[in-house]
This record gives sequence, structure tokens and C-alpha cells, in this order.
Amino acid sequence: MVDQYIFCSQHAREYRTLSLALDNRTTFVSRRLDYFPAATLLSRLADDAANEVLADTGGYPDAVGHPVPVTFSVHEIQQYLGIPGELRSIVGDERYPCWIWQLPVNYTGAEDIFGCWPDKYDEGLTTFDNGPTFGKPPQTKWQFGDSGRLFATMYVPRVGDRFSPEASTHPRVLLEDAVAHLERYCSAVNRQLADWEEGLRDEVVAHLTQLKDAVTRGRTSRDSVNELLQQWRVPEIEVAAPGPGESRPRAEAPIISTEDRVVLPAPLADASLADIVKVTNRWVQSVEKYPAAFLKLEEERISDLLTATLNGAFARAEREVFVGRGKSDFHVSSNTLGSDGTADAFVGEVKYWSGHLGLLDAVGQALDNLVRRTLTAVLVVLVKDRESYTQAVATGEDTMARIEGSKLDGTIAARSRYFLPSTTDPRRMVSLVVIFVDLCRTDDRLPKPRRGGRGRARAT
Repeated sequence: MVDQYIFCSQHAREYRTLSLALDNRTTFVSRRLDYFPAATLLSRLADDAANEVLADTGGYPDAVGHPVPVTFSVHEIQQYLGIPGELRSIVGDERYPCWIWQLPVNYTGAEDIFGCWPDKYDEGLTTFDNGPTFGKPPQTKWQFGDSGRLFATMYVPRVGDRFSPEASTHPRVLLEDAVAHLERYCSAVNRQLADWEEGLRDEVVAHLTQLKDAVTRGRTSRDSVNELLQQWRVPEIEVAAPGPGESRPRAEAPIISTEDRVVLPAPLADASLADIVKVTNRWVQSVEKYPAAFLKLEEERISDLLTATLNGAFARAEREVFVGRGKSDFHVSSNTLGSDGTADAFVGEVKYWSGHLGLLDAVGQALDNLVRRTLTAVLVVLVKDRESYTQAVATGEDTMARIEGSKLDGTIAARSRYFLPSTTDPRRMVSLVVIFVDLCRTDDRLPKPRRGGRGRARAT
């Protein structure tokens, strides 16, 4: 049974909002997406998969992503003639004789939703003091009954044993107001439910579409590698068994004509870790020359610019790639295939400096994006004017040295390289290159153009 003081009370308006109930459902859908079998998306539409996720009940009485709209139906008033009663003053001992009428209502809707305050569309709704024995008539109080039942109890002043129209509001007016209030309440709740459901569906479809694209790219890449490996295979030579007294003839290597020769893509030597860091160093140098152009940019936009630079150098750089436990800000893969037929890859993160705790979070995020074939991450830390560049670098190096299992392994292209235990397999070591970027100079510290220069007309 729902708390009888909840429905449209001030407590509900402050602590039991509809947005809070819907946030709980959104959290469930997000967790459901984290465990969605991505491989099944190859043969399905993202819309169909979204319908499956949103239709999951997950312990709720209805589909989590499709809440049942709230409705109500009014029964006949329980007393044709009011029964006598009284209300007491909240302050003092004053008592108010009343006639009491009760209107029973049946409602439909999920229990976690009906009774919540529609905080997005609450225009025209009023709150009620639903304390059962306190207040001053005339007024209406709401109480929940058993499952699916709601009661509007109307109190009007009583003069002796009579109802005095001159001294009180007619019960019919209170009855009409109660029904109108329920109509406004259900309309506001259903409008907020519809908006939330539409936005949630768009987010789920977008997430599954992006996930499907990532799976498709991975499958296409594996298929192309397998096809290429098949072309590399040397045809087997069948040699007849030697006769009595004969030695086995020596097999000669097949002659492959120039026209039939498979031309393999030239390995990207520049895709080594050192060359990636060198290109990033050149980008950092350019950024530090013109810091005012970058100070007001968000991390995402700066990641876009860095990825564009890396893509121009290696042609295999991408943004926001799902890998490991999350998404990397940028991802660079090599054209050079390893012995297992897969390409080495490097992931990277771009973060603003926010103290040693922020650096630890960034390191954890970078390590979470490393998988078994991806052993190296690059972390770019942007230092703004809130703290000096030198102090930030010193604090960052001290923080890296204090991480459990961390070991400084020299430098690569003048940048510190650390070996750290993998967050997915502590027995395996991965490497992290940390690059600090100096954005401490502000607009007022940059050179300003001269005024009244040559060629400018002077006022007379």
C-alpha cells in the first residue's frame, strides 16, 4: 500500500517527483545495454533491438521503457448523505464540525509512477494537506486504499445537524474540483512519460546503431585480413611416391609471375609509438604557441583537432572508439600485422588538469581502454591558468610514481613512459605515455597588435 500522505502533497512535490522515478528506469536500461550481445546486431535492425531492450520488465510490473499510462475512473459517491465528523485545528484545540463525503476512484498505472509529482508539467496542479484529522473545512483530502484504489474525502462545515449552503461550499463543487484535479494530474503525468519515452528510445537506438557499426567494422576488418592471408598461402605441391631404389625428388619452389604476385600494403613505420608521440609533440608545440585559440574549447573539441592531426599523419586515427571497458578519445592502428594476423593499436585520452585525483581517474580510464592486443595508451593533460604548468607537471609525475606497481621506463620522444599493471589482468604490464600541454598563458599575456600603425588614416 502506498503511503496515504503521498498523493499530491507537498512531500510528494519535493521528494517523490516523476523525474526521479524515471531516472531509476533509465539506469536499468543503461545497465541492460552494457550487457547487450553485440554480435546479434549484425543480423538485426537497431530499432528491433531497441524494442527488445525497452520491453524488458526487469522486475517492474510493466515494460521498463514503455510505462503504462495513468488513468482513473470515478465510482458513485459512497454517501448520498454526508456522515458527521470533525476536523481539529493544527494549532490549538479548536474543533470544526463537518459533514464528510467520500469519492472512491480506481486508477491504472505502475505503482512507482502513479502518485509521483509530474515536475515537468505541473502547471495548474495544487498540493493537498492529506493529514486525516487536521485542517479547516471546506477542503478535500486524498488517501490511497488497496492496490488500484484512491479516495477523495471531502469535508464541509456542519451547523448543528444541518448543512447550511450559506455557511459552506456545496459538496458538488468539491466533487467537480476533485475530478478536474485528477484529469489535470493524469494529463501532466502522461505528457512527461511520453517525452521521456521518446528521448530514451532515441538514445537507445543511437547507442545500438553505434555499437552495430563498431561490430560491422571489426567483422569487415577480420574478413579482409583472412582473405589476404588466404592469398599469401603457397599452393601445395603433390609429389609422387618414389619407386624401389629411387630417392624422393626435391620439390622446387613454385614460380610466381609478376602479374600474379600479391602486392602487400607497405607497413606504416610512422605508426610506431615513438612516431605517434613525435607527431603529438609537434601538435602540442603548435597549441602552446597559440593557447588563446584553445583555452575556451572543451575536451571533446580538442580531441577532435588532435585526431585530425594524427589522421593526416597515419590515416588510421579515429575518434570515440569503443574498446575495452569504454570509449577512447582517439585510436590509432597500424598497418603492420603481427604474427597473429592482427594490427597493433594505440589508444589515447585528452583531459584537462584537475589535480592529482583527476589525473588518477584519467589514468584509470586510459588503462580500462587497453585490451590484450592494445598495450599502449597516450594521455594528453591540458594545464590551464588555474595552476602553474611547472607545478602541475611536478604533481603529475609524483602522482604517477605513487601508483601501485608503477615504474618509470625512461622516455619516448622526450615524454615520460610508465609501465603499469593492467586493470583487466594485473599480471600483465601495459605502458602509458603522459604528455602535459602548457595552456597557462591567457589573452592579456599574449602580444597585442599595435594601434595606429602604418597605412592607417589618422583623424584630423
